Amino acid sequence: MRKLKLRWILPLLQVALALLLLVPSGVPEKPAPTSRSICLGLSAPAMFFMYADPTLWGESFDFLPRSIGGRDTRDLFLLVGIAVVWYLVGRAIDRRLSRDRETGRSARPRRLSQVLLLAMGIYLLLLAVNELLYPRFGGPYLAILTLVWSGSLLAISGRGLMKAVLQKLQRTGRQVQS
Repeated sequence: MRKLKLRWILPLLQVALALLLLVPSGVPEKPAPTSRSICLGLSAPAMFFMYADPTLWGESFDFLPRSIGGRDTRDLFLLVGIAVVWYLVGRAIDRRLSRDRETGRSARPRRLSQVLLLAMGIYLLLLAVNELLYPRFGGPYLAILTLVWSGSLLAISGRGLMKAVLQKLQRTGRQVQS
């Protein structure tokens, strides 16, 4: 049994790194310096949480302050997203490395998670292409790191979905031949 739990270590390390990288970044509306671009790129899926900030949704959400504890509210949502993303990454690695993995798990939750990973990969691909064409958050650093995340998510989900389709085709082929 492994004692090291990456599901807890990775989020702590990544949030600490993000705090260090976001300190010199200043106001998010201005062109982002390199440290902010690298922070966003290292945890590109967490940008989804940054855009979930209710302060961006208009006047009906004015009860939420624009800054909390000296930090922009969007940065706080980003930090929560970084913790969630790296917890899930650590959990996936822990499951992969554990020797006593569950073998009889249902296929539905796995397929749903693969479809969600595919959607997130496509979303990040669109974000990266948009950042390459119209640099807004930091240009090439963010775009390249986001493309790496996108490619990884598309490859992982695509591999799982293709394996499921091939297994389904093999099962139906055997049933037809019998």
